[in-house]
Amino acid sequence: MFSKLPDLFERNFAIGFFLPSIIFIVGNFWLLDSYDILPEIIKIEPSSQKEIEIIFRIALIVLFAWLQSIFILAANRDIIRFIEGYGGKLNPLSIFKKREEVKLKNLNKRIKILDDKYKECLDKKVKFSFDNERNKLLYIRATRYPEENFLLPTSFGNIVRAFERYSAKVYGLDAIPGWYRILTVVPEHYRDLVENAKSQVDFWVNTSFLNCVFLIEYFIVISTKKDPLNIYFSLFLIAIIIFAYQRAKSAAIIWGSFVKSIFDIFIPDLLRKLEFPLPASFEEEKLLWQQFSQMLIYHSLSSTMRRNYSFKNNKPDSNE
Repeated sequence: MFSKLPDLFERNFAIGFFLPSIIFIVGNFWLLDSYDILPEIIKIEPSSQKEIEIIFRIALIVLFAWLQSIFILAANRDIIRFIEGYGGKLNPLSIFKKREEVKLKNLNKRIKILDDKYKECLDKKVKFSFDNERNKLLYIRATRYPEENFLLPTSFGNIVRAFERYSAKVYGLDAIPGWYRILTVVPEHYRDLVENAKSQVDFWVNTSFLNCVFLIEYFIVISTKKDPLNIYFSLFLIAIIIFAYQRAKSAAIIWGSFVKSIFDIFIPDLLRKLEFPLPASFEEEKLLWQQFSQMLIYHSLSSTMRRNYSFKNNKPDSNE
C-alpha cells in the first residue's frame, strides 16, 4: 500500500533508498577497481592524490548514489511488484508459485485436523491440548497467506497480499481502490507511522534487489575477464540476498499491521466523509462497502446505494 513518495532529503528516503544505493555504488566501485576497469576520474588513491581530488571523487560517489536512489524510488512500485511475483510467466519468480500452493495446502490441512480435534474436545468437554499449535498456525495463515485464489508466487508477495485482503474480508472494502479514499481522513502523524514502517521494507527489498544486480554484474565481469569464480564471495552475496529477503518479509508484516489498523480505526470517519447513511448493523455496513468497492473498480453504481445529503443528524453537536 503506497500513500506518498518520500522527500528526497528526509529520513525515510535515506533509510529506504539512499543507504542501499550507497552500499551498491561503493561495491560497484570496488568491483571495477579490482579488475582495473574503473575510470581514472573516479579512482581514490590517497597516496598519490591531493585532498581536493579525493573530496571530489567522494562527492561523485555520493552523487551517483543519490541519483540511483531517485531511480529506485521511481521504480519502487515495480520492484516491489516484481519481488511479489506479479507479471505471470514473464517473471522468473513465478516458478515458486507451486511451492506456495503446496505450503498453503499443507497449512490448511493441518488446521482442519486441529479444528476437528478442537470441536471433538468441546463436544466431549475435555481439554484441547493443541491450543498453542492451532493458534500459531491460524496466525501464520492470517498474516502470511491470502485466500487460495489470490495466492502469489513468492512468500513476500503473499504477506503483502494478505494484509491487502484484510479490509475486504473484514469490512467489505477493497483495499487497493479504498486506500486512496481512506487516506483523506487519516491524520498526518499516523500516515508518518505507516511510511516509517514501509521505509524498513524498502531498505530490505532494495538491499536484496541491488545485491542480485551486483551478483549478476560480478558474473559478467569475471566472464569478460575470463577469471575464475570466487565461490566464497558468491556465497557471501547470496547469503546477503536471502537474509535481506527474510528481513523484508518480517518488516512487511509490521507494515501490514499499520495498514490494517488504518482501516480498523478510520473506516467510520470515511463513512461520514462520504456522507453515507449510518448502517444499522455490521452486516449492512459490509454490504455498503462491497457495493462501494464495486463502484470504484467497475464504475458501476448499485441501485441500493445512496448518500445522506442532509447528513445533519450524523454531524457532531457543536457544543461537544
